[in-house]
Amino acid sequence: MHYIDQIFDKDEQNIHLKCALISLKSGQIEKSLAELKSTLSRSPNHPQALILASDCFKYYGKEIESLGLIQKARAHNPQITNLHLIEAEQLKLLQRHDEALHCLRLATTLHPNHLGLSWELILQLQATQQYSEALALFEQNRELYRSLADYKKVAVKLYEYNFQYGEALHEARSWYDESCTIESGQCLAECYFLLNHHRVHTQTLVDVSNKHPNDKHLLSLKFEALLDNSLGNESNVRNKIYQQLEISEIGNDLALSYSKFLLGDGNFRTGWKLYEQRLAISSNNLCTSVKPLINYSGRIVDHNILLVTEQGISDVLIFARFIPYLVKEAKHVVLLVDERLSAIMKRSYPSVTVVQNLALAQQLVGEKSLCLAIGSLPMRYANTYDAIQESEVIGSLKVQPTISHHWSLQISCQEIHIGLSLTASNQNHSYETAKRAVPLSLVMNSLSKFKATIHDLQHFGQISENLRPSQNNLQIIEHRDITNNLDQLIAIISKMDLMITSDQTNALIAGILGIPTIVIAPPNSHFIFMRDGTSTPWYQNLSILRSTKWQGWQELRQPLEELITQKFIQFKTRLPV
Repeated sequence: MHYIDQIFDKDEQNIHLKCALISLKSGQIEKSLAELKSTLSRSPNHPQALILASDCFKYYGKEIESLGLIQKARAHNPQITNLHLIEAEQLKLLQRHDEALHCLRLATTLHPNHLGLSWELILQLQATQQYSEALALFEQNRELYRSLADYKKVAVKLYEYNFQYGEALHEARSWYDESCTIESGQCLAECYFLLNHHRVHTQTLVDVSNKHPNDKHLLSLKFEALLDNSLGNESNVRNKIYQQLEISEIGNDLALSYSKFLLGDGNFRTGWKLYEQRLAISSNNLCTSVKPLINYSGRIVDHNILLVTEQGISDVLIFARFIPYLVKEAKHVVLLVDERLSAIMKRSYPSVTVVQNLALAQQLVGEKSLCLAIGSLPMRYANTYDAIQESEVIGSLKVQPTISHHWSLQISCQEIHIGLSLTASNQNHSYETAKRAVPLSLVMNSLSKFKATIHDLQHFGQISENLRPSQNNLQIIEHRDITNNLDQLIAIISKMDLMITSDQTNALIAGILGIPTIVIAPPNSHFIFMRDGTSTPWYQNLSILRSTKWQGWQELRQPLEELITQKFIQFKTRLPV
């Protein structure tokens, strides 16, 4: 929509303005500007003419110049409230959010009774994470805002952001009862999750999905929630997935969700094929804007390959094991990575050219090259359990030598060193954190029976703050913000005698480095940990303990204690049990 639509007077008598508007709407920008010159020459501060001109500048991509015209119109016509809204909208488009907020604050001071301005101010306060002020302003005129289209959605989010989950649930339930839409249903489910009512969260997603059976993304969320809730749902979900694969075409979101289930189930051939559909999703998490080949199984001999990393660090580390296979086939491989992984990949895979710049990468591989995503390599090289097991290369991740030497001096070989990471995910209060975070007491009670040095490798939540008097025999070494420094994290993990973790990235790093590791996994864990059993073909040094239900960690207390005891018995030549 053009800005002029927000202020144009249908009864406008100025023929030049009318012609300029018609020309703008028909894409004749130069003609529109020519018509505007007449009006602006006579009335240089004419608000409608200036806004029309700003729309013309936007057509040419001149966003800064467009803003200047809008601000001139607003400065000379402050009584027109929509000019303040237009200015704020343009500032937001330019990512100048603080200026947009200032603009709206000024506008509401000038026009304190204008509902639309105060509402936009609330939205901008929310966008700039000033949640308490946004909620205070919202509650001042709460009843007046009820008539606005987005009232329920904004209300739910404001209460969530201010940790008033009961109020958020009240608004969400009212919204869903009134509308029964997909969005309101998902908001209601989220509120139940935030209140730690996971069973109701799951049932809500089931109910909403049943009411909207054609929504594939919602179906994916339903299956994920059922699997996360309990292993008891696994058989039923498996049957439904295989039925759908046989009888219907599924969307990309659903294909990605199903692929992860099948890969965890050991159905690698079908799983990897479905996993390719992630590349057709707009939010495919590639490290740059390229279009890699999908489901490509053709010849790559005599081709240069542009290999693009994707998703999170842990996924890149999983799939990097197949780079040597690709190097053997291709003429040359150029690996495009983000800054966090550049140095590590250069050390670990010297046979490929590692770059961070897309233009340079494309220049190096040339026009007749093939572009592949790193997550597509297992479809080519890992279609069976044995193939995955054979692809494991212990020590393929090369530790930075100087950092490694530093920690060799710091960490005594006369003691037992255990890396501990139980918070999982780097976003506190997120779904993934709630799903995988394990109570410290579960592990510390078992470790307190032994003498060891514990290295705190958690994303958040310091271990030392949660120690009980009976656990004082454990020495805790904190490594603050260590998860934000990948080279340091890898170096420290490489010096551990044992890793105990529910965090994917730390488990994978330990797996690649060959460090004995206990992985504490939820019911529906990452597919590399498989769906059952105590081991995985991906990393043979990982011992997996699985909970059978959402946050059902207490059932693992006895087997965890037994497993830790076994590990310490293996250390008995260095430390008596």
